[in-house]
Amino acid sequence: ARPPVASEPASVPEVSWEAACEEGDAHDEAGEFESAIASYTRGLACVSIPPRGAAFLYSNRAVALFKQGAFAKAGADARAGLAIFSGGASLGLEQCSALQ
Repeated sequence: ARPPVASEPASVPEVSWEAACEEGDAHDEAGEFESAIASYTRGLACVSIPPRGAAFLYSNRAVALFKQGAFAKAGADARAGLAIFSGGASLGLEQCSALQ
């Protein structure tokens, strides 16, 4: 196979939403919130993500945004997660925290 020409986008294999979530969690635990947010966002872009997975990624991204002080964005992500899957107790707790 030939390498991509400069005008062609390089093909980037899709990472699974689970792997993106684990990567984001590791960044979050290390205090690397920008990297955590990027990982969760990459997971949300996965074509094969189930609703519950999307809800957890929104929830985790809300926490990372909250830790950065981006309260409005954190609240929006928490609400998005709850709209997709309201069965996660942690989602509700994170929404309350983000909206304070």
